Amino acid sequence: MKIKNNCPFCFLGCEFSLEKKLKNKNCDDLNNYLSQSSQKTHPLIKGKQVSFDIAIKKIKELILRSHGIHIDGLGCDYEGLKSIFNFAEIHRTSIDHMEGENISNLNLISQRIGGHFCTLGEVFKRSDLIIFCIKEINVLETFRNFLLKSNKKRKFLVISNYKNKINHPDLISLTENVFFDLIKNINKKTYLEKENFFLNLFKNSKFITFLCTFTQNHKLTEKIFSFVENLNASNKRASILPINGKNNISGAVQYSLWKTGYPLRVQFSDLGIEYNPLEFKSELLSENKELQIYTCCFDFKKDIKMFKKNIFIGNPFFKNKKDFDVFIPAKIPGIHDKGLIFRGDGVTAIKLNKIIDSDNKSVSEIFKNIT
Repeated sequence: MKIKNNCPFCFLGCEFSLEKKLKNKNCDDLNNYLSQSSQKTHPLIKGKQVSFDIAIKKIKELILRSHGIHIDGLGCDYEGLKSIFNFAEIHRTSIDHMEGENISNLNLISQRIGGHFCTLGEVFKRSDLIIFCIKEINVLETFRNFLLKSNKKRKFLVISNYKNKINHPDLISLTENVFFDLIKNINKKTYLEKENFFLNLFKNSKFITFLCTFTQNHKLTEKIFSFVENLNASNKRASILPINGKNNISGAVQYSLWKTGYPLRVQFSDLGIEYNPLEFKSELLSENKELQIYTCCFDFKKDIKMFKKNIFIGNPFFKNKKDFDVFIPAKIPGIHDKGLIFRGDGVTAIKLNKIIDSDNKSVSEIFKNIT
């Protein structure tokens, strides 16, 4: 029986191939990793190579001497998340995901306005008008290519202020301002000529879906939620599919809900779990906590808010590894180890298989060593 290899770098869990003639169908992150996978990697202390045991000893020293610990990143599989949350509970740390601001934005607005959500399967089978609100063009293209596999006729709109980055003829672009005007004028008998085309698309569609990665743009997020609410109130079927991207965002949110009852941005304390989506983030916590432990298996480069002391556990080929007090390369789930992550819509668990041997430890093993 053929073993299906699901991509750990892809939020859709797309099947990938190790055959050279089929590598062009893999995502860039996966091919980038496979091209470097034969290189040996080692733990580092302030950029200098050390043994695994010495790196673990240094981490334990930092934990004992630090006044306050924050855990961030969480880009790993289910077993890794389980070990991280156990560590956080024992050491009374705060904890967040690297996309915590986007997660918080979505939760706060959906709680206040309400949301009409759908699954990726519903979009694939039923949606005839897709409106992308996704800043990352590669993410948009991945979903567009996935949806084009269906025989269903559909139109694609993109809310974007970066028209020069959108080169596909079937992706019709409208700016945020045009979208805001559209919402304001949709129930009027007369409206601007430039809005006429878009209004006709909405009127002639039976199932409208917004595919969004919710960033810090609170105004746009609020407008989308309110617009979908109004469309459904007028008997037009409309929904939202939050695309949580890679780094197992959906898995981290799910595990946090199981463990704490809250969707991340929590603090373990002697009195129980504290939840604060506005203040438990690295930008603010770095002012009163000394040590950050950052876990990221799937990204090669990330803009990380640094603390006084910093530990990185994850991708062996992370670009800025020498900037950390301690760096420990970890096994990548789906490459060096089996594991479970969640698909970008948070509905389906994706099984990852091991394809390459590695001398590195898994995230779960590393956290068990330092707990």
